[in-house]
Amino acid sequence: NRIENLRLVTRRENCMNKANKTHLTGVRKQAHGWSTHIGIGGKNIRIGSGYKTEQEAHEAYLKYIEDHPELK
Repeated sequence: NRIENLRLVTRRENCMNKANKTHLTGVRKQAHGWSTHIGIGGKNIRIGSGYKTEQEAHEAYLKYIEDHPELK
């Protein structure tokens, strides 16, 4: 925790450093399964929900990215 190891960031940038509990990009745990989303230009786009496993949700996220090459 040395001062030279710290960097000045906004609150938003600091929140982006929070650990993803699922370790899979775009996946969230919901009350009734898993959902997937993507953030673009400050907006959150919901891709889908109700997936039985987090892997299923992540595959849907990857397919969405593949189908929308402008997001890469």
